[in-house]
Amino acid sequence: LGHKASADDVADNFKQIADFANAKHYSQGGEQNGKFFARIQDPPVVG
Repeated sequence: LGHKASADDVADNFKQIADFANAKHYSQGGEQNGKFFARIQDPPVVG
């Protein structure tokens, strides 16, 4: 949600936050690091 997200922003987006339908189990640290670096390039959902 971004660094400026408030508790209300989290509450409004909780369904999306808690959705683990597309979650993947990572068996190696490199996979997790790759996901992290891909995510930090995404624009924030809120402001």
